[in-house]
Amino acid sequence: MKRWKECFLVAAAVFAISVSAPAQDAPAGAPPAGGRGGRGGRGGGGAGAPGAERPFLPISTDSGPAAEMVKAALDAFNRRDLDYFRKALAEDAVWLDDDGHIFVSRNQIVAIPLTAELTEATKRKLTPSNMRSWISGDTAWATFYYELDTDGVLRHGLSTMVFRKVGNDWLIASVQAASNMKQTHLMGDHTDQ
Repeated sequence: MKRWKECFLVAAAVFAISVSAPAQDAPAGAPPAGGRGGRGGRGGGGAGAPGAERPFLPISTDSGPAAEMVKAALDAFNRRDLDYFRKALAEDAVWLDDDGHIFVSRNQIVAIPLTAELTEATKRKLTPSNMRSWISGDTAWATFYYELDTDGVLRHGLSTMVFRKVGNDWLIASVQAASNMKQTHLMGDHTDQ
């Protein structure tokens, strides 16, 4: 029941933001529509790329009460700290990366995407902007634009993180990243969808 409650909270928040966000020019520091790809040089097109007409989130001047939790996770990612994630991920965490992969459980998340991202020779740095967050009871939620720099190749998108309070600790329950470019490894990616 808790998992459904968390999923509903995330879905409701994303819906509320998408409905209320007016179409506007990109805010300062926001990723450009159809920016260059990362991870292997994949990328999307320019202003005419599919999805480029979607509105941006309004500029946030208050990152909210869960911002420090997000910053701690991003700092751990940037310093390649797998031990942080072994402790900070909930046992039943879900990780949806910007390549369309879904990983379920702390062990799977640490063993597959995080080990690959944080231990290979390629250096990655995540930089957030336009963060906003909320806390309601034992659940915290945050969304932000991200820039992923992979050895100088940039990838932009929007990420959402959900945290769950267990005892005195806030654990990462869900991470979702949505890149603003087409995926290239799925079967239907070579056609306009």
